[in-house]
Amino acid sequence: MRSVILMEPETPENTGFIARLCHNFEFDLRVVNPEFNLRDSRSTANNAQQVLRDARIFDSLDEAIEDLDFVVGTKPGKGVECREFEFRENTSIVFGRESSDLTKKELEKCDATVNIQTSNYDSLNLSH
Repeated sequence: MRSVILMEPETPENTGFIARLCHNFEFDLRVVNPEFNLRDSRSTANNAQQVLRDARIFDSLDEAIEDLDFVVGTKPGKGVECREFEFRENTSIVFGRESSDLTKKELEKCDATVNIQTSNYDSLNLSH
């Protein structure tokens, strides 16, 4: 099982777009403390409605990752190199909050961190 974990998403539209990504690449969706009902994400999920219906909601990152073998945290930043890795079974990638990313403590719970290089901004739209 390969998963995308969203940490406390704030915008339903972005979550719908992420559901489409999960559908296209055969990832399941896990969501930690969303600030909205996942049904609100349906308008942008298009053909990924089943991904939203099957999404698992957790109260904490610890719960969301407890059955996973390899967890990758993400962090945007300028001038930081990305390390290549291969998604294998039972791997998850964790995306932080739209307004504040993952905390240092949350990143420490991950087995690896990927810094996503940006040139003009220190953040990315979650759905991109």
